[in-house]
Amino acid sequence: GRCLREGIDQGRLVMVDYRDSAAAQHAFFERSFAAAVRAGARALRLVGDVSAFVPAIGQRGLMEYEAGYDTLLAKRFPVVTLCAYDVRRFSSDGIFHALQGHKDVFGYPADRLLA
Repeated sequence: GRCLREGIDQGRLVMVDYRDSAAAQHAFFERSFAAAVRAGARALRLVGDVSAFVPAIGQRGLMEYEAGYDTLLAKRFPVVTLCAYDVRRFSSDGIFHALQGHKDVFGYPADRLLA
């Protein structure tokens, strides 16, 4: 609708493809988040389907990406992130390691919650 079009036109809603590496994706987000904050944004929202990123970087690369996202970006910017995982495309170990990479996702530590 109209609100969606306005968000896109005003640069408040941005749709992008994943980059070819975890480092390139982190750099893209860092530039984008910093620009938004400089422009006056007080809150950022990010929604991504990381399943689309795995073919380019593999499951090990995804773990690197997730860990780096938390330490390099999520702790430095006012961002709330929703990462979607198609569990049919990951092993149970892959999902477990992704959850372990996000220490602040649950009020109860993931390694104890899922043990």
